[in-house]
This record gives sequence, C-alpha cells and structure tokens, in this order.
Amino acid sequence: MLTFDEARGILFEFLQRNPPGISGTLYVAPDGFEDSTHYMPAYGAREYFVDGIEAHVRLDNTVSFVDKETGVITQKYRFDCLDKIRAMTPIHGSDTIGTIDPERYTVTPRTSPRSKVSTPPPPPPAPTPAPTPPADPMLEKARALVEELRRVPSWWGVSFRGFTRESQFGLGTRSTVARGLVPASRNLRMATENYTCAGAYAIVGPDGRAIESIAIKDEQEVVFLPGTFFQFVGDFEVAGFPIRLVNQTTINPADRAEVDWDNIRARVATLHEYETKKVKGNYRIHTPGKFIGDIH
Repeated sequence: MLTFDEARGILFEFLQRNPPGISGTLYVAPDGFEDSTHYMPAYGAREYFVDGIEAHVRLDNTVSFVDKETGVITQKYRFDCLDKIRAMTPIHGSDTIGTIDPERYTVTPRTSPRSKVSTPPPPPPAPTPAPTPPADPMLEKARALVEELRRVPSWWGVSFRGFTRESQFGLGTRSTVARGLVPASRNLRMATENYTCAGAYAIVGPDGRAIESIAIKDEQEVVFLPGTFFQFVGDFEVAGFPIRLVNQTTINPADRAEVDWDNIRARVATLHEYETKKVKGNYRIHTPGKFIGDIH
C-alpha cells in the first residue's frame, strides 16, 4: 500500500503534466486527509501554503484522490463528494515528497462518471513588462509636497473658499472627496478676493493644515489634502453675501463629530462684519484665483 508521501509524489508528477488553476509555484502540502481507500493531499501554490499570500489561492473547485493500493488518481468536483471528504481524517506527511516506484504505480487519472473534469490548458506566458516611463518631475514635486503637508499638524476651525456662479458643490453636488489639494483661507475677505466672487464656502472641520508659517502670511492659508471628504450642510446670507456651509468630516456618519451650526453662522456673521466695517481698504491679492473655485 502507498504511503501518504508516495501519494503526494504521484499527484505532484501528474499535476506537473496537467497544471491546475493556480498562480504560482506548484506545491503538494505535507497535510491532507485519508480514509480506508484513498488519500486526498492538499495542493496549490507554494506562495499560498508557505508564504500565506492570499492572491495565490487556488481558483478551481476540484479535489484529487489517490488510491492507496494502485496510485490511480481520481479527480472530482468538491461538491460531488462532500460526504466522502467529511468522513476523512487528517494526515500529515514529511516536509519532502516521497519517491515513487514507476514500475508499480500508475499516474493515469480516472474521473468519476458523475463528474467530467476537463484538464485546464496551461497558463499563457507572462506578458513582457512594458518599459518604465521616465519620471515626471512635476508629478514627483506634487507628491513630495503632499507628503510634506501630511507632516503639518491638523487644524480645526472655520476656513473659507470663494465660489463662482459656475461652482456646483452645494447645488448639483452635495458631497465629494477631494481629488487634489483644496486651498482655503481663514480670512473671508482674502478667500473671496475682497468679496468680488459670487459667494463663499465656510468649511468647518478638523483636518485642514494651517500653513501660513511656511506660505504667504497675509493669506492665512489652510489647505486640505487629497482624499478629504466634504459634505454640504446648507446655505444662508450675511448682509446679502451668500455663504454655503460645508462640513469637512468622515465618510462614515457614525464617526462624525457634532457641530453647532448656529454658532458657526454667528461666527461667520461676526467675521463678515469685522472685515467689511472695521478693515480699511482692500487686501492685496497675492495669487489671484488661488482660493476661488469648486470643491472637488
């Protein structure tokens, strides 16, 4: 009668000639199952069994039984033989596959009359990798900038961004995830370029980066990083100037902090009154258009 390791060797030779549906290096594991007539070795990709990489899990749904007396391999669909598999007991072999006497044992497969198992074709050759394109210097600078901004401590408060008549956030779009950097300013007059745009977003949230110490100080800039989630809350007017309230928060509603929006409206109104009645003249706009535009 075959030992379990000999059965593993027979199955390994058969699978080498008839590759199963795996991605990786063929491997017949030292663990399997047995009953009075058959062994059922576990097999698949070494990368899955040994290295634990889930992407290399076997994709087909067949099992292979090795007859203990003859070495004949029978392949079946797993669901066609669940009762047999459940009645089997675990068995463990050595870390190496046993040797085979080719005169004594056959490796010709035999399929069950109920289960017609077609041998899958060998996988196509791996495509030749395309040459790596040269690095885009501007893209590399942008990535470096974002990584640098991630190191700046988060800032919680109210910041502003001007919007135009074409801006859709708050009209057609009620929530969005930033695809790039979203600049804003803690100064309402600066954000709206001296109230020359259609209105202002009042953004409330904990994840802005206040960078006035490393940027133009007068701009009082707060920048939001790519991936930041924004939700439109509502709109109101301060002395006829439109304000759209925006909650910079998390996508999961259960994780969102409570915001006193009545208090935010009062703070915005106070800022507007201060900057329109007590500040003389207009602010110098260092970078026109920087703080004006949609949130997306």
